[in-house]
Amino acid sequence: MSINIPEDGLKRLEAALDKTGDAKPGPGTKLPRPSLDGLDFEPSMAHLYEKAELEVGQKDDIIWFVPIEEWRTETKAPGRASKDIPLDKDGTPRNLGDFITAVVNSGESWRVFNVLPNGYGSVAVVFLRKYKMVLPTPVPLSTPEVAAPTTEELKDVEARTAAWVKDQSDLAESLPIDGDVEGR
Repeated sequence: MSINIPEDGLKRLEAALDKTGDAKPGPGTKLPRPSLDGLDFEPSMAHLYEKAELEVGQKDDIIWFVPIEEWRTETKAPGRASKDIPLDKDGTPRNLGDFITAVVNSGESWRVFNVLPNGYGSVAVVFLRKYKMVLPTPVPLSTPEVAAPTTEELKDVEARTAAWVKDQSDLAESLPIDGDVEGR
């Protein structure tokens, strides 16, 4: 998944690289982290942008990502394996060795971090995986440019305002006064 950084952000990054004297970076090159001032990003991910890193993608685009460590702990009783019932109700292997092998070889990049005794003959297996989470590219904060109104537009607004005020005054004259409900 590649994300393009806004044009002015790319210019700022290129200017930072030019100051260091480096050649144009190729794919996979890590870039210096720019200031987050003046950028608008997803509020639910604001805490991730503080630790975000930048990298050049395959198409010379800038990718914002944050390294994530995910932990998982499972408890198994190593002696519960049975030839008749090889799987638990949740579909995981009952045998501790088969279970660890299934998790590590699942393709989700889990690795065994630690194996600990967990009391009453069970074992806690702590798994860890590290990956890069791609973040949406923040966009620069901008204020829309509004053209100054022309003289004709101002005169039109003034005329409509005067007409509205006249309508309101006509309406006020037709309203009952002093609690006279029937308008007498």
